[in-house]
Amino acid sequence: MRRRVPPLNSLRQLEVVGRLGNFTRAAEEMCVTPGAVSRQIRMLEEYLGMELFDRTAGKLEMSERCAEYARDLSHIFDQIETATHKLTNKDRDSQINICCSMTLTLRWMVPRLQRFHAAYPQWNICLSAETPVPRVLRSNNLDAALRLDDQEMDGIVSYWLFSNELIPVCSPRLLESNPINSVADLANHKLLHSSARPTHWPDWLQVAGARPIPQQDGVTFASSSLAYQAAVEGVGVAAGQISLVMEDIQAGRLVTPIPILCDDGFDYELVLEEDNRDRKVADFAQWVQAEAEAHNAELATVIAGMERRSIEGAGQARER
Repeated sequence: MRRRVPPLNSLRQLEVVGRLGNFTRAAEEMCVTPGAVSRQIRMLEEYLGMELFDRTAGKLEMSERCAEYARDLSHIFDQIETATHKLTNKDRDSQINICCSMTLTLRWMVPRLQRFHAAYPQWNICLSAETPVPRVLRSNNLDAALRLDDQEMDGIVSYWLFSNELIPVCSPRLLESNPINSVADLANHKLLHSSARPTHWPDWLQVAGARPIPQQDGVTFASSSLAYQAAVEGVGVAAGQISLVMEDIQAGRLVTPIPILCDDGFDYELVLEEDNRDRKVADFAQWVQAEAEAHNAELATVIAGMERRSIEGAGQARER
C-alpha cells in the first residue's frame, strides 16, 4: 500500500522556491502572491511536522535537508512532465527530437536530412536550434543533441563527430581588387564576427601570430551562419569553421587566402542520455556517425596541404 504523500500543490511550491531561490520569484512563476506561497510552505511544514526554513534573525533560508528535498522534487516533477508529454504526444513514437545550434543545423544537418529519411522512412526528425544545449535532454523533450563539447551535461554519453578548426574565408571576388597575401593584409578588409562565437577571430589571430584586430572595425552578426553568408556575398572575411564552410569552398563560393587552420580545442559531438534504449535514437546515432565519418574523409582532401596549429593551452586530446 502506498504511503500518504503531502499535498502536491505545496510540494510544487516548495520545488519552485528551491529552484528559483526566493518566494517572490516563485510566486511570479506560479502566478500567485508571495503570501500564497508562504501559506503553502507553512501547510507543508505542518504536514511534515518540521520546519523547512530558518526564520531566525529576520532571514528566511532553506535548511540543507530541505534544499536536498527540493532538488529531489525537481527530478520528480521533471519525470511527471516528461511522462505527460509522452502520453499526449501522439507523434512521439516516430519522432526524434534533436537539438543543435542554428549554424550546425543549417550548414551540416539540413543538407543531409534527405539521406536520413531515405534510409529510415519510419522516423521523423524534429530539429530545434538552441544554444547552449540544455544540460538535461529528456526533461526538455529531447532525444539527442549535436554540440560543441564546451559544457557539462548530466547523465549523457558522447560520440566524437569532427573537430572545430577555424580558417579565414572570403569570396574570391573580394580578392580581385584587394588581395590577401599575408596575415597583415587582413587589416585592409572588414572582419566578419559572430556574437555567438566571439572568440573565433581572436583564437585564429593568436595561432597565426598576429596582433588582435578591434572588433569595431568589422561587422558583427547574431550567428556564424549569417557571417558566412556575408562572406559569400563579398562583405568581408569570416573566421570559418572549416567543417561548416567546406561545401562553399568546394563549390568555389569561398576561398581560403591564408591556409592556416586553428584548432580551438573543442570538437563537435553527438550526445545521448546513457539509459536511452529507443530504437529510433540508436538508428539516428548510427546514421549521424556514419555521416560524420564520410564528412571527415572528404574534409581531409579539402585541407590537404594546409598548416594545422592549436591554441596554446587548449583542451586536452579527446578519445575518438
